[in-house]
This record gives sequence, structure tokens and C-alpha cells, in this order.
Amino acid sequence: MKYRIKDAYEPLNQHSTIRSTIQEYIESAGSDFFDFNALRGFGKGIIPTEILNQDPVIKQILDNTPCNMGGMVFHMNPWTCYEWHCDGIRDCAINMLIKGQGHTYFGNKINKYLHQIDELVYEPNQLYLFNTTVEHTIINEHQERWMLSIGFDKSEESLDYHELHAMCQSLGLV
Repeated sequence: MKYRIKDAYEPLNQHSTIRSTIQEYIESAGSDFFDFNALRGFGKGIIPTEILNQDPVIKQILDNTPCNMGGMVFHMNPWTCYEWHCDGIRDCAINMLIKGQGHTYFGNKINKYLHQIDELVYEPNQLYLFNTTVEHTIINEHQERWMLSIGFDKSEESLDYHELHAMCQSLGLV
């Protein structure tokens, strides 16, 4: 039986309609799209709000959330992984895999050597509520990975995961 970490992630009950639009936008921008951070080891690029608003589900969420950080796409190279972490500048996000696969794991630390893990297996065009305050890691295999992430910054007006989940529930999205 699969181990499940409570309140780590939740799929929305409606799929996105703009994954291929985002992928085409990135590909048309070429190598200039991603700004690579050598210290962190991944790239980041911004998706214009005009593209995000083409998706009715994303538009509905953005219209009902304060202090969203907009849409960013994170790039990871093949055969890389990112260490166990909690995001520092945001409490939650809405994520969708744009390209590649990779593995996202949430973990409960057992001791300094072991985590009990829950894998989020991304489905095509599926949007996920993502609790960035739960420790997680990404392991990327044989192809580059592009992940759309709409974050909500840590501020007094922002949402935490439970508030985002409740808002999505009130909109009939979970």
C-alpha cells in the first residue's frame, strides 16, 4: 500500500488546456527563455499572464487569489536531482508538468538518514495543489523537465496551502 502524506498535494478535478501553448511559447523563445541560476542548478522563466488567462481553471484561481507570483516554469537538466527542501518564499503553488517526467517526492523525516516518502506522479495536463511547506525533492532522469508553477508568496495577504485548498473547494475544483 502506498504511503500518503496528508496535505502535501491534491489534483484539481479539471485539466488544463494550455500545456501545449506554454510548451510552444518556451520553444519559440529558444535558449533565452530560461534564466539559469548556477547556485541552485536550475533555470526559471516567466509565462505571461495573457497565456495563463487562456486556461479557464487557472484564470479562475488567479482571479480569486491575492499575492500570486504569476506563472514560472522551472527547468531541470537530465540526470539531476534537487535536495530535500521546503520552499522559502512561498507556502503553496499550483503545478503542472509541461515537458519530461522526473519524480517529485514528499517526505516525512524519520531520522537524519531516512525519509518516509510519497511520490506525486504527474499526469498530462493535470493541475496540482502543491504544499511547498512539506519537505520535498525532485529526481530527474533522462530528459529535461519543465514544470509550470504558480506560486503564492509569503505575506500577510497571501494564502497558505489549506486556504488555497479551501478556495479551490469553494470553486468546485477539488
